[in-house]
Amino acid sequence: MLRVGWGQYRQIQGIDEVAALNADNRYFPSEVSGQWTAGLEQRFSRGDLLRVETYFKKGSNLRPVYRNWKSGVDAFPEPNEDRILVFPKKTTSKGVELYYDRKLAERLSMRASYALSVADEEVERIVNVNTPDPLTYDTKPPIPQDQRHAANVDFTYRWRSSWSINGSLVYHSGWPATLERFVQVTNADGEPDFAVRPIKLYGARLPGYLRFDVRATRRWTTSRGDIRLFAELVNLTNHSNVFGYDYFKTLDDRGGIVLARDPETWFTILPSIGVAWSTSF
Repeated sequence: MLRVGWGQYRQIQGIDEVAALNADNRYFPSEVSGQWTAGLEQRFSRGDLLRVETYFKKGSNLRPVYRNWKSGVDAFPEPNEDRILVFPKKTTSKGVELYYDRKLAERLSMRASYALSVADEEVERIVNVNTPDPLTYDTKPPIPQDQRHAANVDFTYRWRSSWSINGSLVYHSGWPATLERFVQVTNADGEPDFAVRPIKLYGARLPGYLRFDVRATRRWTTSRGDIRLFAELVNLTNHSNVFGYDYFKTLDDRGGIVLARDPETWFTILPSIGVAWSTSF
């Protein structure tokens, strides 16, 4: 089966997207997005499903966007020194996706997908918000969540009608990152000093992301709906996934000041249990 599609969409700015905490209370015109897709789907005699899709998406009439070029998680990003304002001219994303679904046995099934993609933007300028320091950047940088390769594999084993065990493996190549370096400056006392500054915005890449999760679920069907009790282990392999770097000054063996960094990582192995209830009214 062959599918081809095209569409053009307009997205208005939501009230929650107004940058009020950055003293910018303006509403901007609707952003425009055009998208082309083509997909080929084949189902085989034994029930396997293979789907191949390609797409191209272009965004225009884009409004300025506030970001933080450091990759860390921050509940209050507005006052930080890495706050920037990006003026994008257009964005483009394109890629190919493969999807495969197969029943391996009566109670065991598998789903797998792979995506090769590129997502970047063309910017008019990028300015620092909270500091006067100049910035170095390309006029066509990748978007902060650009990932060239992404793969997912899910296995589900259903025992009887009430038990199921699911394993999920997720991988994607590293997101863009901004590395930092020492820059010679003059401090408030007029003395020479060193400061930590970004080298080039989104000029490097983080290591790849890898995670394996396992979940066991017990299901009860009642007259008042479905009840599910589950136990889960997130990041079962305890893999260290880096989302950024923490830079600090330290002394080398000769007593000189050098710049060092430690990786900042997502959570390690995380167990959890929970209950879910769903019904129809």
